[in-house]
Amino acid sequence: MENIASSSQADFTRAVGSPSFGIDFDKLHQRQYQPLVLVVDDDLDSVEMIKVILRRAGMNVIGASDGLMAIKKTAEENPDAILLDLMMPAFDGRETFSRIRGISKVPVIFVSGLATSKNVVEGLNSGVDDYVTKPFHPAELVARVKAVLRRSNTVEQPEMYAFPRVELAIEHETHHVVLRGKTLDISPSEFSLLSQLAKQAPRSATFSQISNAIWPNNNNENQRDRIKYLIHQLRQKMEIDPSDPQLIQSKTSVGYLLAADREETQGTESRHASIQQENKKESKIVI
Repeated sequence: MENIASSSQADFTRAVGSPSFGIDFDKLHQRQYQPLVLVVDDDLDSVEMIKVILRRAGMNVIGASDGLMAIKKTAEENPDAILLDLMMPAFDGRETFSRIRGISKVPVIFVSGLATSKNVVEGLNSGVDDYVTKPFHPAELVARVKAVLRRSNTVEQPEMYAFPRVELAIEHETHHVVLRGKTLDISPSEFSLLSQLAKQAPRSATFSQISNAIWPNNNNENQRDRIKYLIHQLRQKMEIDPSDPQLIQSKTSVGYLLAADREETQGTESRHASIQQENKKESKIVI
């Protein structure tokens, strides 16, 4: 276990800003996509401190206290970046990194009190994306995480998710959802949920992933009933027969699946052409 020497409160505040306020749900649709960072350290105080730093920098976070939990959460939550402590029991950061690399190409940053040039060079040569030494300044940590995210491009969303087989298009910039030639009237929370399903397709989106996408600062198991209600609302608007859903399918004890094959549209011209094509089609939707 490694200790992190804390910065002064003034430095901390300057680096990450003042504590955040609660969410104005009327403005939730204006929230930009936020990357998800997995923080791995056997020192739970360190995990919580780093979580606060990243959350105040506009990132979503999850934590793990050992290598096995880190591998499990990488597989389940599909994080955009991982901060990985080197000195941990069972198997250390290097072994954890090796196993994570077997299942994901997610960017990984080693965080360690081993601060000699030899330690840093050995760490970087192992294949990680960066190496941060303890103690660190919060602003430096945030900057390094943002840098690996930019390099990896894992947090860049396509301008539109398109599912031609089911005639579905989801446009992020305008929050338009077109299904079978009709533009749907959906709420900001419904849009966030549907976007998460589209992002994960053709895989299932877990309850945790959905909750984190809709309520990033209030993500807990108690949100399941709210998610189920939003799913019900979406099915009423999207399914031909809401009593027999074919598009949004339930995955018992896991979450939900958008049963469609995705095409990602990046260009503005392609996006506008797709929407125009959808608008020309004449189909009925059960709402």
